[in-house]
Amino acid sequence: MQRTYLWSIPIALAWPLTQNMIYAMHFGRFSIDAFNSSLVFVPMGIISAIILIYLLDRAETMNQRICTIFGYLLATPFVYFGSLLSGILLTPLLGTLIYGATALTIGTMVGYVIGSLTQNRDLV
Repeated sequence: MQRTYLWSIPIALAWPLTQNMIYAMHFGRFSIDAFNSSLVFVPMGIISAIILIYLLDRAETMNQRICTIFGYLLATPFVYFGSLLSGILLTPLLGTLIYGATALTIGTMVGYVIGSLTQNRDLV
């Protein structure tokens, strides 16, 4: 099944959107400064979404696709923790790329490999 890489845009925009939702829930208001600072998550989202879509295209079975998506989703807590604290060590853009995109890529690839190893078993 051939997927379009245009899906990387909404996936990438979901990262700053969730950051803004967390900010609004915590402080009870929306801030334009918080919105501007959350845009550093867009490049991380685009890179990780392109890798996710690429691996979903390569997946041969539904089990492999599901494991790939679960790997991406299970990596998100580590991504939030790593990318938010990375601003202490590096510039925000570089920190989110290194600590965020790397964790998402590793999680997605681990899910893909687990799906490859369990191809003969029905997980669904």
